[in-house]
Amino acid sequence: MLSVGAIEQYNVYLIRIKAVVKYVVNKSIMAKDIYGMESVKNKTIKRALTREELYLIEKATLDPLERCILSVLLYTGLRRNEALALNVEDIYLSKGMINVSKTLIASKNVANCLQEYTKTTSGTRKVPIPRPLIPIF
Repeated sequence: MLSVGAIEQYNVYLIRIKAVVKYVVNKSIMAKDIYGMESVKNKTIKRALTREELYLIEKATLDPLERCILSVLLYTGLRRNEALALNVEDIYLSKGMINVSKTLIASKNVANCLQEYTKTTSGTRKVPIPRPLIPIF
């Protein structure tokens, strides 16, 4: 496995090589484009929590807000920034649904942190509220 610095350096070199190849192909110096090269990304392996991890979360000392956010993440599968962007109007207890329509983004200007749409178009959705979450709301 390459280190993060090595991956970044590899990708810089790859970008430069692709630019040169594109140039020589456009100038008819080289007859064939060889874009078979791909960037290397650090992929994190996603996995479900183990029983031990779930037990430790359940027994952790958390204040009510932390417990609420953590429970929403665990039971609904929302992205962290989608859960943090929720407000009271997004939770429909009578219908048993959470409306996911916005997310938080990184911004130097705090006023611009709330993005009025989700990461992807399929990210805008209604998520059912599981039974274990109902007492929290």
